[in-house]
Amino acid sequence: MRDGYFVPIADTLEALLKLSRCEYTKMTLPKKGTRSISINGVLYRWSVRRKPTYLQGIGQSHMSVAVEREDAPQQTLRIILPVPRRDNWLLLPGYVVKPSDIARWVPKALTEGWVPHMSGAAFDLVLSESDLDEQSRAQ
Repeated sequence: MRDGYFVPIADTLEALLKLSRCEYTKMTLPKKGTRSISINGVLYRWSVRRKPTYLQGIGQSHMSVAVEREDAPQQTLRIILPVPRRDNWLLLPGYVVKPSDIARWVPKALTEGWVPHMSGAAFDLVLSESDLDEQSRAQ
């Protein structure tokens, strides 16, 4: 409000345009709750959310894993699995992510265009059923 009146729409649009031109702030993975892994001599950190989102809880959204370089975190890799989380609320069969899975998926993401030392939006690696280890499926 300006002097007791509403702000004109033009002023509001101008403010939104200024916001859209601003540089975004980089969010990195917190160190607490992440695991480290060395792949081809490069250290990475990875994690799965501690609790499912609502859609993950009801089995409507897939499980995802976040990965970034440990020494210079820039672009985050988001690995999207084609299965629900193991701790979903409907007791659907889920998947247990192991370090050996991350060791297989990071090189795949690198060949598909993930550049971990460059800043930018998260890179999505969407996996298929054939990328999953059958022994890690939870019943």
